[in-house]
Amino acid sequence: MSLELKQGAVFIADAHENGANRKDFERFLRKMIAGELKTPQLFLMGDMFDFVTGGVKHSVKSHKREIDMIKQIAENREVFYFEGNHDFNLKNVFKNVKVIPLEAQPLFFESGGVRFAISHGDTYVGFWYDVYTLFIRNKVVDFIGNALDVGGWITRKIRNSQKDKNLCREIDDFENKISERLKNYKNCDFIVEGHYHQNKTFTVGDKRYINLAAFACGSVFYVFNDGEFAEVRL
Repeated sequence: MSLELKQGAVFIADAHENGANRKDFERFLRKMIAGELKTPQLFLMGDMFDFVTGGVKHSVKSHKREIDMIKQIAENREVFYFEGNHDFNLKNVFKNVKVIPLEAQPLFFESGGVRFAISHGDTYVGFWYDVYTLFIRNKVVDFIGNALDVGGWITRKIRNSQKDKNLCREIDDFENKISERLKNYKNCDFIVEGHYHQNKTFTVGDKRYINLAAFACGSVFYVFNDGEFAEVRL
């Protein structure tokens, strides 16, 4: 069964907001609330923040403003939040948002007879990555992390380690490197991912593929219409 992908849907991936820099995500949300960006569906494609996990209270509290804005947007339109590898265990953070955990990705949508497989992009990576993702999402790890994060020092340390990271690096030979992994996607016509920050579209076998640009690199997001993803700059 597929959900409906509506005309005018907005996709934004990998904002990596961390409080110290990359603050355009908040401006994007404000424009959405003000009605300057109109859409029936908002797809938050993961890694919207450098570090937010539902079980570590300071990581959530320090982004309360943006989190409250996302909740407000979800009051009058559909919002899908695809958890990434920097933002997860969010179900209790966003009760009025359709939170899609890693294990439920890809999620399938349909528009005009085309079936879209949508995910953050870190599915089908490999055994050891699966072990890592299970570990960081473990409720016991969250509990221990929250207990140790006195005054938010762990949250700040993680964010500080990320703030100067080069998020805009082009991956050499990206199409060939990723093509084998994409064979795991079944029963779909179009694959939509973030995670890799590449802003590239190509065909793999009988499927079209788009890797969305990181919003952190030039404040780029996308509007879906008539089967295409139009690039827009904030």
